[in-house]
Amino acid sequence: MARARRLGLFVSEFPTERGSVWTVRFTANQIFTLIAYDRLLAAGERFLGTRDPEAVRMRLQRGELGARQLHLITTIATSVLAEQLARDYGIELHLTGVGFKNLGWLAYTLDRAGGGRDRANVILALMEESGGAQVGPFVAWNDRGDTIHRDKDTCSLALALFCAAAREFLAGRSLLDLYETMAGQLGGLAYFERIDAYLPSQPVAEDPERTAEADAAKQRVLQRLAALQEPANEGQLLALFGYDRRAVEPLPSREATHVTLLVAAGDRLEPEAIHPRVTAYRLPDGGRLEWYAGGPKLEDGMRIDVRDARGELRHWCLVRASGTEALLRIYLEVVEPVDTPRPERLIQRFAPLLRYLHLDEYARQPGGPSYLDEFAASVRAKYPTG
Repeated sequence: MARARRLGLFVSEFPTERGSVWTVRFTANQIFTLIAYDRLLAAGERFLGTRDPEAVRMRLQRGELGARQLHLITTIATSVLAEQLARDYGIELHLTGVGFKNLGWLAYTLDRAGGGRDRANVILALMEESGGAQVGPFVAWNDRGDTIHRDKDTCSLALALFCAAAREFLAGRSLLDLYETMAGQLGGLAYFERIDAYLPSQPVAEDPERTAEADAAKQRVLQRLAALQEPANEGQLLALFGYDRRAVEPLPSREATHVTLLVAAGDRLEPEAIHPRVTAYRLPDGGRLEWYAGGPKLEDGMRIDVRDARGELRHWCLVRASGTEALLRIYLEVVEPVDTPRPERLIQRFAPLLRYLHLDEYARQPGGPSYLDEFAASVRAKYPTG
């Protein structure tokens, strides 16, 4: 259980009359990345003749797949694990806006560009943090080059997970061992939290008679978030993450070509694909703080990344309005060293931003703990120290 907690997994105890039953739970991010990792090794076995993780990595980096290109498609709200996996193995990573329709559309365009049955594009998986995912075969099933299905499929995911568990079991290992191997390969442990904030509270947000009150509260928070995107407020944005504006260097704006956002294109049925503009700052330690808007609308929110001097993502957050529920979603993640992880850094890194958004004042239930307090308590309960 201690090993599972150290790896960033959620451990629960269920007391019974005959003793306690302990469970180890993976988040959607963790389990989907684990499935993608196993599919990557399966691709190595099929195309390169080996499942050894280090051998697969070295041979992919040497370009031994020839014309084939492996792809992993996920959303801007998904764990850094996907980026780490893509970086270390030479996989092409694609980020889309939130919503599985965005993943399916990008998979469709990649299939169409792949050249029929003998296509060059191999899509390992589509995955989103909210629980939807899909895995693809390595061979097209028709002459048009169609491979992966464009919608989430629990049955295929369960089968892929069972196959991975069975392979580990036959080798005298477990899924926990596979996850630890993956974490070691990727060079860090990811600790992820999501806050679902009903504003100003859940009873108000879900009351049809108080829609205007709820919308006004949500708009106030989104307007504060949007204010951080104004050049005049860049000092405040940097300060929320612990940096002095006078000690950082603005970098040229650039297009995030690995991020594809779909927007309506007038009366056309097919959407227009755009790449957001990234605003970036060079930090005193050689790292970068970067941000981009999650789409053209206020509700699409904002993603903020902090990278180290090597360009590796150390912590990030995304704040956006839900497209299906009366709430605000806040996604938060830190990456910690495998040997000395400190998951409490989730609280230290993001509490100033949550206070700025007034999530220390709003609460799920009137008179109950604030969303900030709930978040801090959740982190401490999942990852106890000492």
